[in-house]
Amino acid sequence: MQNRKAQLTLFIIVGILLVAVILFILFLYKTPDIVNNPSKNPEGFIDKCVSDSIKKEEQTILNSNGYPDSAFKNYLLYNQKKIPYLCVVSEFYSPCIPQEPGLMNYIQNQIEIKVARSTENCFTTLVSSLEKTGYSVEKKNTVLNLSIKQGRITAEIKKDLVFKKEDTSKSIEIFSVSVPSPLFDLIKLEQTIVNYESTFCEFDYNNWMLSISDILIKRDRTSDQSKVYTLTDRISEKQIKFAVKTCVLPAGI
Repeated sequence: MQNRKAQLTLFIIVGILLVAVILFILFLYKTPDIVNNPSKNPEGFIDKCVSDSIKKEEQTILNSNGYPDSAFKNYLLYNQKKIPYLCVVSEFYSPCIPQEPGLMNYIQNQIEIKVARSTENCFTTLVSSLEKTGYSVEKKNTVLNLSIKQGRITAEIKKDLVFKKEDTSKSIEIFSVSVPSPLFDLIKLEQTIVNYESTFCEFDYNNWMLSISDILIKRDRTSDQSKVYTLTDRISEKQIKFAVKTCVLPAGI
């Protein structure tokens, strides 16, 4: 009886592995086909193309801590990396002044501009592929609205695109692309910490993590009394950093 159970268990495991291998092979061959032959699956091509762009721009934001512009000057050089000051003051004893009250909109606009350009390129590639395969294409300008939401970044795309070939006619009008992302929660927590630091000169991050544990908060202090916060999403391990300088005390106190 035990041998039969062992054999049954082995058969189940082998079956699961076979299914996993088949699905992997199908995915492996499907993805290059979408990339190399957009005309075969226009919606799939646009979805992947725009998704890749969103992921790329999200990573750019995270790598630069929200400020990819090389001309940005309001930062602290910490461990040879530029950490933006989101709240800073030049007077002793005074609470800091928030530097970017509309941080969510600021970052959202940065991503939207870049993704909108990439999306236009995605459609240009698609149209070229369709025309090469004998389709006649009617198109209008692309309108893209990007939003950073809890758990995801979403791009709503409006593109009047009609492609015809003999008796076949297809169209793309409204298109939505969504990518999982912790960016919303990271930015919201940045804003919360800045509100505390600019009001009370302090943020109790240990107690905060006891009640909200999805983001790890680390804080370091520098020799000039700046505080460097590192926020890390526990699931994706994506992180963002920022600095505050508030209620500074004179030297020797």
